[in-house]
Amino acid sequence: MKQKSIVKKFAWTIGTLTSILIIGLIAYTAITNLQLMGEGVKQYVMEVNKVQSGKIGAELDKTLLQVKNLAEVFEVKQSDRDWAIKVLEQSFQKNSDLQSLSIIWESNGFDGNDAVNKGKIGSDSEGRFIPMVSQAGITTNNIFENTEFNDCYITTKSKQSSTVSNPKEINGNLIVSLASPILRSGKLVGVVCANLQLKKIQTILEGTDVFRGVGEISVISNNGFIVANSKHPNLIGKSLKEVVPDYDLHMGYLHNGTQIMWDDGTNGFIVSPIIIGNTDEPWQIFIIGPVAALMQDALHQLKVQVIIGLILIILMIGVVIVVVKRSFQPLLNLNEASVLIAKGDLSKRVQVHSKDEIGQLASTFNEMAERLSEVIGAIAENSFSINSASQELTSISQQLSQGASEQASSTEEISSSIEEMAANIQQNTDNAHHTEKMSKQVEEDMEKVIEASKKSMESVKEIAESIEVISEIAFQTNILALNAAVEAARAGESGRGFAVVAAEVRKLAERSRVVATKVNTLSKKSLDDTQRAQSLLNTTMPNITNTSRLIQEIAASSYEQNTGAEQINSAIQQLNQITQQNAAVAESVSSSAEELVSKVNLLEDAISYFNLGK
Repeated sequence: MKQKSIVKKFAWTIGTLTSILIIGLIAYTAITNLQLMGEGVKQYVMEVNKVQSGKIGAELDKTLLQVKNLAEVFEVKQSDRDWAIKVLEQSFQKNSDLQSLSIIWESNGFDGNDAVNKGKIGSDSEGRFIPMVSQAGITTNNIFENTEFNDCYITTKSKQSSTVSNPKEINGNLIVSLASPILRSGKLVGVVCANLQLKKIQTILEGTDVFRGVGEISVISNNGFIVANSKHPNLIGKSLKEVVPDYDLHMGYLHNGTQIMWDDGTNGFIVSPIIIGNTDEPWQIFIIGPVAALMQDALHQLKVQVIIGLILIILMIGVVIVVVKRSFQPLLNLNEASVLIAKGDLSKRVQVHSKDEIGQLASTFNEMAERLSEVIGAIAENSFSINSASQELTSISQQLSQGASEQASSTEEISSSIEEMAANIQQNTDNAHHTEKMSKQVEEDMEKVIEASKKSMESVKEIAESIEVISEIAFQTNILALNAAVEAARAGESGRGFAVVAAEVRKLAERSRVVATKVNTLSKKSLDDTQRAQSLLNTTMPNITNTSRLIQEIAASSYEQNTGAEQINSAIQQLNQITQQNAAVAESVSSSAEELVSKVNLLEDAISYFNLGK
């Protein structure tokens, strides 16, 4: 991996920070200057606009004031029409920009003598006094034929205040009509109307420099027509709609008398109102020009600042590199010594010439190198002892592993014998349990036999008693038969049949007695046998009970022997497992000892890399 010099890093960092600072200052200064110059340019252009608006407004106001003054002169009733024409002519000659000047009197409005002035100079065929002065001389103004006067007259008469008409072209000249009413006792008696040529306004604009000569200035009438243009006279008389894209917005500024400046990113626009007298229909000064022309000085100054900033950045980077290189030379020497130590040369030391932080670092480095040399030397001296101990540990571990293996083999044989003995004990235990169950069954059966013998003996006793009753009945029957035979003998021949029956009954009674006697003898013998059997069972039953108890004790002993054998077998298994673990540990220790020997050899090889200068 390619490494960068700390000098370059430090110089690059300081240079970058310095560059960022200088660039930030330049940017801040440039933005501030642009804003200040933008505001200055805006104020300058607005002032130019305002000045031109004032000049043009003054020209229009001058004519309107002239018309108003003339109207005030005629507010006092006069009777001399020739004098009135002379006054009108003198006023016309004072303003060379007028195309014509006229007074339109109402019928009998001037002197009340229209009837006697029919057809005279300045009067029409009805005697109405409507004189007009122009370059052609004194004529009669027919307001119904001269539409320029007709519109001006009608509007002024309607408002009874001064008015300014929208521009119109007459005889190749663009003119505007300015009118003022003549009031006597609050009643309108006539209207003074002047037609002003707008060439003077065009002359004023043509000498105006805006946007460094690349902008243009226009005068817009209240109805949105171009009255004058500093760059393009051919636009005069055309609608503003043909020049600006946002016509409605512009007309709103015009009618509201707004002074404002805005731009669309390419061109700047400035408008200022032209207030003519006390009329409520303002005109407008409209300036348009490229924004770049306005900001040319600011952009030039910005370029100069950028160039100066770049020069300062280059100089600063050069100074930083020189200063940093001189300051970091001891650190470079320290780096060189570190490289040598990294290559294994622990004899290298750094010369200390300063007491600053870098000098302290060099001293610490020398101490570290010295200490490292001592540690490596100690490791080299002790590695041989570790190697010998490791080999001895390997031999002992191998012997321990072999003994553990033999012990494990013997333990497995003992475990096998114990398992076989445990199997035999388990078989004896099972047989004892089976015999125990059989003895319990015999004991229960004997108890049932004893109970049955008791019941049999009781039955035999009952039978013997019954036989005795039968024997007694037979005896009584025999006596009755004897009595019957006696009675039959007494009866003679008539009792012979009864005697036969009585003899037969007697025979039967005798036979019954004999049989009863025999059965009684057998019953007594059976009773004696049953009693002897009962006595024998009573004597045998305790022996059977003792036998069952002994068998239970044998079964319990067999179970305990089986449990002990299992515990012995479990202990043998645990001993076998421990023995095998000891064997595995011994093998692991042996392997670790061998690995330790290998590591010690590697350590000796690694230590041989260092040059201790000895």
